[in-house]
Amino acid sequence: METKDDVQLIRRILSGDDAAFNALVRKHQKGIYALAWRKVGDFHVAEEITHQKTGL
Repeated sequence: METKDDVQLIRRILSGDDAAFNALVRKHQKGIYALAWRKVGDFHVAEEITHQKTGL
């Protein structure tokens, strides 16, 4: 179950596991990008926002 996996990753993040943070961001990067694109309406700006906020 996806939510259960996310909860486990969040627990690891809260314990200081940077790799878990990167895994969670990678897992949801497309959704983050899609949200940014819907909000700003520009492909390139959404891509830049996503990169700035996720570091990926």
